[in-house]
Amino acid sequence: MDRVRAYLEDRLCEPLDLEQLAHVACLSPCHFHRVFRAMTGEAVGEHLRRIRLERAALLLRHSNREISEVALAVGYESPAAFTRAFERGFGASPTVWRRADQAAILKRPELKKPAKIEPLRFVNRRPMRVVFVRRQGPYAESAPEAWQVLMSTLAWRVWLHFPAEMIGICHDDPEITAAENRRYDACLRFRLPAAPRGEVEERWLPGGRHAVFLHRGPHADLPQTYDQIYGAWLPAGNERLGESPAFEVYLDQPGRVPAEKLRTWIHVPLLERSSAA
Repeated sequence: MDRVRAYLEDRLCEPLDLEQLAHVACLSPCHFHRVFRAMTGEAVGEHLRRIRLERAALLLRHSNREISEVALAVGYESPAAFTRAFERGFGASPTVWRRADQAAILKRPELKKPAKIEPLRFVNRRPMRVVFVRRQGPYAESAPEAWQVLMSTLAWRVWLHFPAEMIGICHDDPEITAAENRRYDACLRFRLPAAPRGEVEERWLPGGRHAVFLHRGPHADLPQTYDQIYGAWLPAGNERLGESPAFEVYLDQPGRVPAEKLRTWIHVPLLERSSAA
């Protein structure tokens, strides 16, 4: 199911193809839907609709794209259909969501204005093939569990092909997505291909232009740096958020380095300059 969900996330703007999803899951079409619901708690259509709308909410919050453009980016053919779906999901129209106090709409405390931050550099990354383990739930619980499973399953390969690039993907904004639905992927990129094994699956991460920010300190404090990026840096500049999720590259391993000295590169996807103009 993790492989299926990753497949869906890479194709938010494409029509739902149950036969193809069943093929990705290595299940027959007649069993796929029931297995997906039993393992995720959502029907396939419900799951896709939710992650499309949550992605749209993120784009509306952190970009100045036209609502019609956001609708197309998450798979809606018309702004009217998108608006109806967004209102059902968030209790407000996309226009109200963008202009109003989003914390009040979501009935959550308003965040303090974040401090200013600047990127270390801008990079163009190639698409990456990684092996990964996904866990769902509050990030403080899902991330350590995903890494424990990944590292214990592939410990021999990590040793043989060290250094492997350690990458974490927090797919969901904690201010938008409920804690139990937040998706975290623990990923390893090796110099040589690694085959899936046990709970470990394989996927490609999109490449493209990214702004890279340095976070110093405990991983538990990463949300504060994200607030600085999305709340202060992005609105103040002329960059536009890309389609893929941000990801983290961990330069140090907890336990080997004191928490206050941990270094993490946060890669924020951006549209190419010609597309952003």
